[in-house]
Amino acid sequence: METETGKLKKPEKQLVLVTEDDDLNYAYLEKALKRLSISVIRAHNGREAINICRENTRIGLIIMDIKMPVMDGWTAIRKIKSLRPELPVFVVTAYMLNNEEHISYEAGCDEYMTKPVNFSILARKLKKYGLG
Repeated sequence: METETGKLKKPEKQLVLVTEDDDLNYAYLEKALKRLSISVIRAHNGREAINICRENTRIGLIIMDIKMPVMDGWTAIRKIKSLRPELPVFVVTAYMLNNEEHISYEAGCDEYMTKPVNFSILARKLKKYGLG
């Protein structure tokens, strides 16, 4: 990318917000994303994710757990999508209830994955959204 002065501008590093209250699950996702040269920031609950999205327009994608303290992922997705409808949200959950996938898409998620997250599936889904 070239600037007005003709010098090459270094592209911004890709940034993903991982909303996950469990440290072990977060560490796995962080390592996987960094392996794909993606920068990561963390929210520990849905309310924190909303605040971070409001303040940081560089976020290009969110990975959202569903079962979290303070505010669950579905509520957070609805609020984030009302602020930034174009922002892709991947739900990553350990729970596989019959209707959970349906509820996730109804809340506004763009992709749904169960834990443990398969790295190659995650990488393929991220690529679909221009990351990695």
